[in-house]
Amino acid sequence: MDILGDLFWFSQFVMEYKVLPSADAKKKQFVMTDHLLKLDWDNCTVELTEVLDDGKVRFVIRSKTNRNSDYMGSVPVQLRYMIGVDVNPNEISEPQTERNYAPATSKRKNLPQSVKDIVHDRWVLKLGSLGEIWEWTRKDADLRSSRVYRLYQDIRKFLDATPERQEKNNDTFRVEVERLDEVIPVIYQPAVDSLDNFLREIHCTRRVNEDATLDVEVSLLFNNEQLRKFKLANLIYRWLRKLLYGRLVDVETFWIHFVKDRTIDNYLVFESIYSAEYGLEYDTIHEDRPPVVPRRKIKYYFSDHYHPIVFVNTSNHAMAAHDNNHDLWKWEYVPWIERAPVVLGKKSRGAINGEYKSILDRILGR
Repeated sequence: MDILGDLFWFSQFVMEYKVLPSADAKKKQFVMTDHLLKLDWDNCTVELTEVLDDGKVRFVIRSKTNRNSDYMGSVPVQLRYMIGVDVNPNEISEPQTERNYAPATSKRKNLPQSVKDIVHDRWVLKLGSLGEIWEWTRKDADLRSSRVYRLYQDIRKFLDATPERQEKNNDTFRVEVERLDEVIPVIYQPAVDSLDNFLREIHCTRRVNEDATLDVEVSLLFNNEQLRKFKLANLIYRWLRKLLYGRLVDVETFWIHFVKDRTIDNYLVFESIYSAEYGLEYDTIHEDRPPVVPRRKIKYYFSDHYHPIVFVNTSNHAMAAHDNNHDLWKWEYVPWIERAPVVLGKKSRGAINGEYKSILDRILGR
């Protein structure tokens, strides 16, 4: 069920996280605390995507903003954000009017002062203890004429339908962007700016097999790889990467096997970079090692199945088709759209490696 045309505020209740420097100030540590915060996010769209096996319903909240990117050539780019919220249907309450709400109580960083100064009534739809979807009240308007009340009615209509009529969407994220009939993944990464761990480039190289199936090698280039859980190893690890690879840029590669007319046969291969159930605080995860490398099920961005979704889950960029950092907003990298914040290219992993010369190569004159 799409509600993509309306914009809402989304108030999120989440445990506070901190990014802490170590004693030498050259490393960073990601730490989740037990302190509950409330964060207010504006200009959000809401999508009810699926009913989960445990009976909860999954909402996908999205927002976007414009930034200037030096990496892309000092040009404006669009940053897209996404977070999923799984809610017990019994905890979705009918919208109500709340008097004199003040965004100044929000702990969201960089909330404009002009917004913090607002004290105004709001119409609010509560998602249990997880969050709130709301809008400011309007003069001479009634709650039942609001966007948030229309959203509530659409949710109730969806939940009251029989399972056969509910639009279960277990393998597809839907969103309004330009479509591209080419096998290119959409990448999600926890949006923690202070980790300096941004995705910079996505390269896809294709190989058509004799049976007309397609294998796509996908290489992701990250700004850096910050070790956090094992901080003492960080300096040694950075030195080894320069020694062995000639770069601090981290490159990770996975494969997509694609069969156009038999999507049940499609799969992902995350050789030595599968995250399993580990989250962002882990930095030495390398699951799915040879000799037995499993084929992982794909979820898709569109129902046309050209765009698998992949979540970068750990600090060392181990990944999977599922999200292990559910409470964190994600950067949503859709690499083919206009003003995307990442470079979309076609370099192979071998070609990327060839662009860097390690310290050992230089010493040996190779």
